[in-house]
Amino acid sequence: QSRSSAASDVYKRQQEYNPQQFLRTDIEDMIRVLIERNIAEGLEHYYDCTIKRTVSTVIRAPGCISGESLKDANNTNRRIVMSKWSSKEDWDNWFHSDERRNVISEITPMLEGREKITMLELTG
Repeated sequence: QSRSSAASDVYKRQQEYNPQQFLRTDIEDMIRVLIERNIAEGLEHYYDCTIKRTVSTVIRAPGCISGESLKDANNTNRRIVMSKWSSKEDWDNWFHSDERRNVISEITPMLEGREKITMLELTG
């Protein structure tokens, strides 16, 4: 196949691909998950090191779009994990996975109380 013919094929495929046709469904199914945790006094550094390592595991999970760990600027013991998922089903799969159970077993001893999980959807 000649170079100009190959370039023409690529151009045709680009014209056929319309990201807008997928966008509406993807956005409607997408969720965000907010996890709030209170860390026991003196264990903040250990928690931060552990969660930094585990967030990289989370973002490799099928359907996870992004994840980040945040610290409350007004409460040094409060931590937030915010993640974005392609669908509720993807989140549920992660939530019930062995990988998440391992993460939770590692951080639970550092927590004061239970974590609070809030699932968020786009308004519209």
